[in-house]
Amino acid sequence: MRYRTPDQEHLSREQLLAAEVVEHNEEYAGRHHFPFGLTSMRMQKDEVLRINDHAYKQGAYMRGYRKRRLFELLDLKSLDGQRVLDAGCGNGQHAVFFAMFGAFASGFDLSDVGIETAREMAIANNVQGLCEFQVGNASEMPYPDDHFDVIVLNAVLHHMLKYPKIREEAFRVLRPGGRLFITEGLRENPIYRVLRGAILRVKGGAPDQGDVDLGLDDLISFAEGFEEVHREHFCLFEGIKAGIARPYANPLAIRIVLFLATRVDNVVLMMLPGLSRYCSEVVMTMRKPHPQ
Repeated sequence: MRYRTPDQEHLSREQLLAAEVVEHNEEYAGRHHFPFGLTSMRMQKDEVLRINDHAYKQGAYMRGYRKRRLFELLDLKSLDGQRVLDAGCGNGQHAVFFAMFGAFASGFDLSDVGIETAREMAIANNVQGLCEFQVGNASEMPYPDDHFDVIVLNAVLHHMLKYPKIREEAFRVLRPGGRLFITEGLRENPIYRVLRGAILRVKGGAPDQGDVDLGLDDLISFAEGFEEVHREHFCLFEGIKAGIARPYANPLAIRIVLFLATRVDNVVLMMLPGLSRYCSEVVMTMRKPHPQ
């Protein structure tokens, strides 16, 4: 399966990486400098959980429920003393948050600006002794074999999958019995596709050229070799939030629409579970098997 867009075919891997470094440095120097949309480096656990919830709740993030479900599946309190890798960590917000629950948290990213921000964030939250950040990429993870108890790929696989050896590297650095978690948006939802295309046309933009338009088949392929693979799908009709919801503090009218869409989703997916493949959001968990 081809993961590069047509205008990327002539680019080498090094050129692709360099272009993404520039893009991500600009991103983490701007609106993603602070964690979870907050106004300072300091985090409070309850505030982070409040932001990461259903989009129909006041002040919740547009894709907050997906991340909230990730936190629930991780069982944050159980991370105490565990080695956790936040792959493609960006500004380090998730790794620092995990360290606040006692995890030994590592993170890598292409962006040196993001890594510097992550180190500042760890200091600001008094967990610098539990955090380790470095510049790196997922094709050559800078860690020994069988090192981590938990690996999190939070909304980064669509960036990484066009590069080689992503799955193999994640498998290599995860210890036998360790768990891997993925959150992503999927292309199968027709409402999401129509609204996303309409917004891009109105804004005069174009689809992200550095991203893979992930489908369910990509996730199934990634999970090969793992065991206890489990997927939870969200946002069937609630896929409209990609078109009408602002990232935070949604107006009441929009939140009412999203609330109703969520309730419809729950009923329809309970009655017709096969429709889950058309949801726009997914959280997937898997475990590395022990040697036979």
